[in-house]
Amino acid sequence: EPTGPYAVGRTTLHLIDDDRRDPWMPDRERELLATVTYPARHAERYPPSPWFSPSLAGALEESLAQPPTNLAPGSVDLAGARAHSRADAPAARPPGRRPRGWPVVLFSPGFGASREQNTALIEDLASRGYVVVSLDHTYEAPVVEFPDGRLAPQVAEIQSSDLKVLRVVFEQAIDTRVADTRFVLDRLVELDGGRNPDAERRGLPRGLRGALDLRHLGMFGYSYGGYTAGESMVGDRRIDAGVNLDGTMAHGLGISEDWPYLPGEVVTRGLDRPFMLFGNARHNH
Repeated sequence: EPTGPYAVGRTTLHLIDDDRRDPWMPDRERELLATVTYPARHAERYPPSPWFSPSLAGALEESLAQPPTNLAPGSVDLAGARAHSRADAPAARPPGRRPRGWPVVLFSPGFGASREQNTALIEDLASRGYVVVSLDHTYEAPVVEFPDGRLAPQVAEIQSSDLKVLRVVFEQAIDTRVADTRFVLDRLVELDGGRNPDAERRGLPRGLRGALDLRHLGMFGYSYGGYTAGESMVGDRRIDAGVNLDGTMAHGLGISEDWPYLPGEVVTRGLDRPFMLFGNARHNH
């Protein structure tokens, strides 16, 4: 359960980048799903959000039945699980006589993972007075389910065991993620300015427009998402601070000639804004 003083709401945006072809599927435009999780009011009047989309729940339940977990099929009901956030509840206003909106934090998941797998972190942060915008990186995530029911499954290269393939995949992934981040941030500027960036123009929760203080913007991520946060800060000065949770800062690991250590721009150029590296005893990259 979130530990902050605010109830939490959640809504999803379907975003289409008309100016960019998809790096994984060059025959189509780049499409993304982003979840906006925010402090809410009257949240008890709205239904709890599903934790996972039906397609992702099915994919994860199938993977849990495989080694090393080997759980019996049907023993875990991810499709029926609910998050603590309330679907499309009205956004709360920050306390004070002249509120300027809540500070905004972007979130990027780990390599090959979904934004929904880090819901606990995201909801807890929102309950403490932040608008958290988490995004899936389409065709790298396990599966992305768009509002019209279309599914965008993970491309086969993501699961390759060939280091020569992975060297190309990891570099393409970070370039794509940084472009995704900048695009989503541009759409948030539109949202805060009163426009609805959703591709289908679905209704937004009441109070969400004007609830984002983009003058105070951070980004964090898990694993490759933390690397994404750093690389995004190099190219976009709108991001004031970042955190890398248990991730490398490179798209190569230095384990062979086929996959040498290949540091990112944040390593070679550095940053002039706060950035936190958060590791653990078994992961000291």
